[in-house]
Amino acid sequence: MLSYFSGATGGAGMQFDVFISYAWGGPENTAHREWVRLLAAHLKQIGFHVGIDSEVDYGEDLTGFMREIEDAKRVLMIVDEGYVERADNYPDSGVGRETKTIQDVVDDRPNNWLSVLFVRNEKRLLPKWMEGRDPKYFDFSYRDRDGSFPGSEQIDDLWRWLAGLPADKGRGISPATIRERMYRVERIDNLMEPGNWSCPELESKGVAMAYGDAPSETITLGYGDYEFKVRFGKRGGDSVYILNDYIKAVGMIPDAAPNEDLDANVVASYTRSCRCATPSVGQRVALLNNHGCACVLKVTGVTNESHDDEFVPSQVVFDYTIFAED
Repeated sequence: MLSYFSGATGGAGMQFDVFISYAWGGPENTAHREWVRLLAAHLKQIGFHVGIDSEVDYGEDLTGFMREIEDAKRVLMIVDEGYVERADNYPDSGVGRETKTIQDVVDDRPNNWLSVLFVRNEKRLLPKWMEGRDPKYFDFSYRDRDGSFPGSEQIDDLWRWLAGLPADKGRGISPATIRERMYRVERIDNLMEPGNWSCPELESKGVAMAYGDAPSETITLGYGDYEFKVRFGKRGGDSVYILNDYIKAVGMIPDAAPNEDLDANVVASYTRSCRCATPSVGQRVALLNNHGCACVLKVTGVTNESHDDEFVPSQVVFDYTIFAED
C-alpha cells in the first residue's frame, strides 16, 4: 500500500516495508518528485507497503512522523545533490528533520535497515553525518562517461534488499537449491504434458483420468477430424459436468436407447444447444465436434476431490466410442 502522509493520520498502526526519504523541493523540482513517486508506485505494485513523505506538517505531527521512520522495516534515502544540500545546511527543512531522525536511530538498527539510492548524483555525494559510514547503495544516476542508464538490474537489486535476500545472486543460491527448483518446475511440466491427458484411439474402455489435475480440466479423445476436447467439471455425488467449451455440442442419451442402435446420426441427434450435460455413473453423453463427427461417452466411475489424509484430485472413469465414417 502506497501512503502519502498528511497531518496526524499518516500510516498510524501500519508498519512500512520501506520508508522513502527524499528532497521534495519546490515547483522547479517537479521532474525529480515525479520520478521518486513513480519508483514508490513500482515498489507498491510489486507488493511492498511503502511510506513516502510529500506534504508533512512537521509542526503538528513531528512525533508521529518520526515514529513512522523509526518503525519502518527499511529506510531508503533518495540522495540527489539537492538532498545533500538540505541535509547539511537546512536542519529545519523536511530532509533536515528526516535525516536527523534517521541519524538518531540508525546505530540501533540492523545493518541492512538503511540504504542509499543515488540519482542525479554521479559523484555519490552524501550528507556530512554519513562520513565514515559505508551504507548499502544503489546507483540510479546517468553516467556521462559511458552513456548508461539505470534499468531492470538496479530494480532487481533494490527488490533483493527489500526482500532480505543476498545481494550476490550467485552466492545466495546453492547448487542444491537450484536443482530443487528445477525439479519443481520439471514436475509440473511433466504433469502438463499433453500426452498425459490424451487418448488418440477411436474407442477405449475403462479410461481413468484425474481431470482435476488436467490443464483446463480437459481430456482429448481421438485425433484430427475425429478429435474431441472434452472438458469435465465437478458436480458432486456420482455425477460430473461435461461441457461444450471446446466442442460443438453435448447432450444426454436416454437410458432406454439401445447401444446397438447408436450411430453417428443418432448420437448427433441427441446433442443440444445447452452448455453442459450432467451424467451420473452408468449414463451416456452424446458429443459433437466442430467437424460434425459424433462420439458417445459413458461414465463408469466418479471420484470427488478430497483433502482428508492426503489430496485426491477429481477423477472420472469412462468408456467412449468415436464414430468413424470414412
